[in-house]
Amino acid sequence: MICLLSGVSILTLVIIFITEPSANLSALPFRPGVSNGISIIHSNIFSNIDPVGIVSDNGRRLVITGPIKCTATQRTDIRVTVTQRFTGAVAEGLGFITCSGTLQQWEVNAATIGDELFEEGAATAVALALPTDRGAATDANQWLVNITLVEE
Repeated sequence: MICLLSGVSILTLVIIFITEPSANLSALPFRPGVSNGISIIHSNIFSNIDPVGIVSDNGRRLVITGPIKCTATQRTDIRVTVTQRFTGAVAEGLGFITCSGTLQQWEVNAATIGDELFEEGAATAVALALPTDRGAATDANQWLVNITLVEE
């Protein structure tokens, strides 16, 4: 019974994936040369994380950047969390940008949480962008990108 149910579930998923046009992965928006992640384009915000971050202060501080385009005059708060599996290090940082309606660059300075330190190499960055208009949220986007940390 379990094998039959699993087979039916897999077949159903395959049929949905093949027949559902929105599941076409080739339709996802990518920005070649800008990042190794997926660019997010949503109602009023486009953003991403740059593929390289800077590590400084003996592994205690990071600078994470990325492009953003959001509706002019909106304030967008950006929260970034970075993890590095081979060191166990975690860092968090907050920043904001006043949107111009054109493509801009955001920057967040993140500090480690705990005693583990970052090293040059692979890491994972997660960012959350919260644009607001006169204090009211207009959107919420979250994205994840594998990045490379390099020393300042």
